[in-house]
Amino acid sequence: MVGFVLVSHSRALAEATQKLIHAMSGEEVPVAIAAGAGQDHEELGTDAVEISGAITPLSANEGIVVMMDMGSAVLSTEMALDFLEEDIRKKVRLCPWSFVEGSVIGGVVARTGGNMEDVIREASLSLNQKTEHLSGGLPEKPEAGNTISNEKDLSVTLVVRIPHGLHARPASQLVRLASGFHSNIQIQDLTTHKGPVSVKSITGVMTLEVLYGHEVEIVASGDDASEALEKIKQAFEEGLGDTLVSEQDITGNKDISIQQPEEDETKPMGVSGGIVIAPLYFPAQFSYSFPEEQVEDIEKENERLDT
Repeated sequence: MVGFVLVSHSRALAEATQKLIHAMSGEEVPVAIAAGAGQDHEELGTDAVEISGAITPLSANEGIVVMMDMGSAVLSTEMALDFLEEDIRKKVRLCPWSFVEGSVIGGVVARTGGNMEDVIREASLSLNQKTEHLSGGLPEKPEAGNTISNEKDLSVTLVVRIPHGLHARPASQLVRLASGFHSNIQIQDLTTHKGPVSVKSITGVMTLEVLYGHEVEIVASGDDASEALEKIKQAFEEGLGDTLVSEQDITGNKDISIQQPEEDETKPMGVSGGIVIAPLYFPAQFSYSFPEEQVEDIEKENERLDT
């Protein structure tokens, strides 16, 4: 497996990035840290000797990708290479791409068996999803007949019931699962007409921005296509590591019954059968008493109230 060394001016940033990698890819991915300066690494800075010391223990891995945050981190890492034995130095690649996103994406690729070239390539695309999202606009709807399958392909259409869609964690789970099969597997968002992209590419899946309730088509071709689709369908049905929301909520069933409060009940009443995101307010409870009075002249009483 490919290992990683995180070189950052900030120890806290490197440790948080390491935590993200392991959260997305599992503890099996080897990740070392060379970050911060000073005795307790609390100062900002990098150290070439520390970097070389972090690289060497990972030399038993297939390769070592070094992720650097900026500026002197690159210079320190290049200097650290001079301290390494030649056989170790040949295994090291310096990755020029985004420190956080590239590291997390690279970890997913390494966990699925990707080599150093695969890691570097996917890391180079790690900002695509953010760039496309913030640049605005969806791709044009494909022309009729422009599909990702042919008669020999197998496909399955699924409704995404994961509350936040295919965000980083379920997307990485999907990529790890798909990478275990030989077949060519692609996914397309039928709701937004984004795709198709390879299910084995974490950056590709992320750029689709599949949300809760979207309908996706997954197409596979190859000797284990049937098994692949069966496993992927099962994984979607189990939430890909996330908690699912019922299909009734997705379809927007209008027959959701609302429980009416008791006559003397002053507690809040539920009005939505789905997910609501809003500020939470706690209503104050008051007790009112109104005097009973017999009104004989209604017109005079109305005039009194008006004044």
